[in-house]
Amino acid sequence: MAVSSGRLGNPVEVTRRLLGEMRTQLKTTGQGELQEPYLAIGRLIQEVTGMPWLSFYTNRMQVYSLPAALHTAVRSGMPYSLALAVQRLPEDRHADVLVFVGAPTGPWRSRQELAS
Repeated sequence: MAVSSGRLGNPVEVTRRLLGEMRTQLKTTGQGELQEPYLAIGRLIQEVTGMPWLSFYTNRMQVYSLPAALHTAVRSGMPYSLALAVQRLPEDRHADVLVFVGAPTGPWRSRQELAS
């Protein structure tokens, strides 16, 4: 996205900034549809992720704000929803919970098992 938008910098930050701008445009125009160049970026996200850009922004960009250990676990295959459940716990419990849920290689326990 950074390359296709012509913006330089950290790709995660460029992507986060672009998606934030897209959401702002959507809210301020009230038209429910993006205009160029954001429309092309939205199509790119849909093509790459298989989900609408707003859904990607709302549900998947949070992975970059996860603590390092959880981010690493997600990159190793931990289900994203499980990582978000672990993140909601006190940070001093994350290491123990990661062992419990199966990090770093799985098999992964469910969010229901984590809750009990």
